[in-house]
Amino acid sequence: MLLFRKSNSKYRLAVLAALVTAMILGTVQMITDPPLLLLERFVKGFGWIEVFLACAFAAIVINGMNEIFV
Repeated sequence: MLLFRKSNSKYRLAVLAALVTAMILGTVQMITDPPLLLLERFVKGFGWIEVFLACAFAAIVINGMNEIFV
């Protein structure tokens, strides 16, 4: 895949973290009947915004950790 070539290896872990977060939280958002995501409990449909924000946060944290430890 173009995204995971050696030249783009700087962001590989960040993209992977965002995708894993999206898969896990997306599954939680779709399957659970009483909403488990906090924003979904207050405003209907805002759980997907929380999923997006969690994915962005995961990518930023992993990217920062990658810069510090590698």
